Amino acid sequence: MYFRYLLILFFITQQGFCQFYSNGQNSSSVNWRQINTEDFQIIFPSDFGEKAQELANIIVYANKQSREYLKSSPRKISIIIQNNTTVDNGFVTLAPWRSEFYTMPSQENDGVRWLKKLAVHEYRHIVQLGKFQEGVGRVLYLLMGDQGLGALTILTTPLWFIEGDAVSIETRKTKIGRGDYGPFLRELKAQIIEGDSLSYEKASFGSYKEYVTDHYKLGYQMVEFVKAKFGEAVWDSVLTSVSHNPFIPYPFSYYLKKYTGKTTSEIYSDLYLYLKEKWKQKRFTERKNISSIPKQYASYSNPVLDYKGRVYCFKQSYDQIVRIILLDSLREKVIHVPGRIDLNNFSFGGGKLLWAEKRRDPRWQYRDYSELIIFDINLKNRKRIKRKTKWFGGALNKTGKAITLIEQSKSNIASVLIIDLNGNEINRFILDNGTAFHPAWHHEDVLFVKLVNEKSYLLSWSLANNTIDTLLQTNYPISYPKVSEKGILLQASISGKDKIVVVKNKQIFNVITPEFGLDFPAPYVGKVYYSDYHNNGMRISKSKIRIGEVINEIQEFKVLPEIDSLKFEVKKYYPLLHLFNPHSWAPISIYPDNQEVKLGLSLFSQNKLSSSALSFNYDYDWIQNSQELKSSYEFSHFYPVFFVDYSKSFFPKAIIHNVRTNFEEENISGGVRFSWLFDNNKYIKNLFLQSAYANSVLKYDFDETFADTTYSTDNIQLLFYYRSSYRKAKKNIYSKWSFTVQGRYFSNLKNKQTSLMGQISTTVPGLLKNHGLRMSYSDQRSNSVFIPNFISEPRGYLNYFYQDAQKISFDYTLPLLYPDFKIGKMAYVQRFRMSIFYDYMKINNGLINRELSSLGVELNMDFNPFRYSYLTQLGVELACTNSGVVFLSPIFRILY
Repeated sequence: MYFRYLLILFFITQQGFCQFYSNGQNSSSVNWRQINTEDFQIIFPSDFGEKAQELANIIVYANKQSREYLKSSPRKISIIIQNNTTVDNGFVTLAPWRSEFYTMPSQENDGVRWLKKLAVHEYRHIVQLGKFQEGVGRVLYLLMGDQGLGALTILTTPLWFIEGDAVSIETRKTKIGRGDYGPFLRELKAQIIEGDSLSYEKASFGSYKEYVTDHYKLGYQMVEFVKAKFGEAVWDSVLTSVSHNPFIPYPFSYYLKKYTGKTTSEIYSDLYLYLKEKWKQKRFTERKNISSIPKQYASYSNPVLDYKGRVYCFKQSYDQIVRIILLDSLREKVIHVPGRIDLNNFSFGGGKLLWAEKRRDPRWQYRDYSELIIFDINLKNRKRIKRKTKWFGGALNKTGKAITLIEQSKSNIASVLIIDLNGNEINRFILDNGTAFHPAWHHEDVLFVKLVNEKSYLLSWSLANNTIDTLLQTNYPISYPKVSEKGILLQASISGKDKIVVVKNKQIFNVITPEFGLDFPAPYVGKVYYSDYHNNGMRISKSKIRIGEVINEIQEFKVLPEIDSLKFEVKKYYPLLHLFNPHSWAPISIYPDNQEVKLGLSLFSQNKLSSSALSFNYDYDWIQNSQELKSSYEFSHFYPVFFVDYSKSFFPKAIIHNVRTNFEEENISGGVRFSWLFDNNKYIKNLFLQSAYANSVLKYDFDETFADTTYSTDNIQLLFYYRSSYRKAKKNIYSKWSFTVQGRYFSNLKNKQTSLMGQISTTVPGLLKNHGLRMSYSDQRSNSVFIPNFISEPRGYLNYFYQDAQKISFDYTLPLLYPDFKIGKMAYVQRFRMSIFYDYMKINNGLINRELSSLGVELNMDFNPFRYSYLTQLGVELACTNSGVVFLSPIFRILY
């Protein structure tokens, strides 16, 4: 029994290294409404009101359908509706317990209504987490709140199961889920057929060296394979056992073996052999590669052709961010480096390129935009057509003077627009229902795809008489209509396989069957160019347009229950009346931001909209018999962020100048901060301003020899920070180019003590690929030694106090090795890296000058310990000071 309590403490301390989840805030101008039922609460913006009733009925459907083969009774959950973002996403999280639905539809037509797929998938996560509220999970919840359940889930259950199981239910409970969709299936297919035999660890955790598909794709196949071989009840049995007795090494694998006779690694090996045989290469269309075949991962996508047949496309790799390149006889020329690009859209017309970029609001993280960018190839200049739009799928006409696009409203109403190059609206067609995708020009008409009731339609909009003609109705997901000499080409997912098809007489005929998968057909003079999927990235290929056999509508769909049409009561939701939501507590003191745990108590509160966060910590040091109380509150509802911090410390029998005293310190501070993020091009810019006032009271209770003393200070602090950094590719350790400047001002109002600190730093490329050099210079000038030190000492030095200081630092960082090596079940190592550093600092304490310097090396390993899903950094820092002292320091960090 004592061993079990030790393991519960282990879960607590591990979860103490996890920050409570917040994706940011909504604008304070949003008016919120709510719908309450026994099982869930929906909190939504008022401008989503038209869809709120429909979504509530979809969630009722998801609540019923998502419980299949998992016996679970989850707590009531709040679901926050985010309709101000252009991201298609959703999540369920603990600490605090809630879900968030991003209602903007995906710009990829996978044949399923977005809100239905989203609700079924995310509600399955709610049901999964309900399993961990049983057994030991119930005890951990009583001890720690949500963070206890989070620890139990994260440390026992692999991410591939969490997401793969949700994809499995999504596939079963919608007419075409991702498990039946070609672009979802092709990645693992190519990985197994073309790639080397991957270990279970590499398949689960990824690699810096080569592309490894994510845990959604692997997890779906693993979950389905186990159900097919051992029965659907296995997963409920495994999760029940894990939640009731997690105190054994690798509990998930242990109980999986108990119920199936095989561990996770053994099941993965069996699945690998099964899929390799099932997916072994069959006949595919002959093609010719236009792009090079790289030795390391690099992906070419979205080909478009100019009048001369030259190919422009996107290219991205682990070494470089997305670039627009020109392919000419396998040679590549970089045309432009865009911002946060939408890879679903690329167009050419009239000597111009057109694409969409995401741009977020600098302050409000849940408000962003999709804006069209036009690039003149000859003049080499870019133009943002219009700001603050939700425009997708833009296509230029032949002259490059008009654009057709899809616009999405906040209430999910889609429109097809025609605009000029200044963003002025020429014409609009509003869909009465469904979602629109991928408009394209057909002479003076516009083609686009519409999805409604899980059926896809190819429609033609005649601009001359403003009528709509249906060219095709199909049960298969179709995308990217393009006009060719042989007819209208479409990309289609048919029986889980990608194809390019042609439409004739409201039927579809096969044109291209790829080896694994394809995207983005682009016809040109009897040929079609496309992105041909392979394990080390997409290639631009071309094939002749040869019309094959007719494809009949033989795809069978599941018979699913109808969604109800219930009417729910809507009430106003007042964020300012719901600021406090205690979600986690612990019989120890946890500091998530600092990844630190101490003896004591802790309590955490975060409201459902993530605009109000409170933490409370009580620390006890049994060695010094000291106590400390800390409380911190942050209010982010309005444009500035307001914060208040309070601490009180008591150190009995402290020694000051060899005299014993009872020392007590009380601090209270508060202030306001502004933070902005600009990410609308290849550089990401951060600007931060903070102003704070602090009051400190120090009390010294001496023995009879000295009089008791109270010392009080009032100070103000100002902070400025600006950084501009080039976007990082996966292998980059430093940003390729960056510049940072920051400044601090401190003033003690009572004693007229002041200090000013400034720092500049930059990163530049190193000698070889993914090497980087970071240089910094810092300077602090004060009129007293009793001023806080804002510049840290050189590595290898501790506890130096100064009045003035100047410091320079150099760090040269490089990757050493990408081993992708597993050490049994202990660790899976992805990367070794090294930094060589030199620090020099000159300080003055008001009396004398000193020079401190150190030269050293930092060795780091990025790995997954004990099959833990999150990458972890473990390393050591070795420094030698100019006084000959050798300093050794460990490094440990979890990289979320």
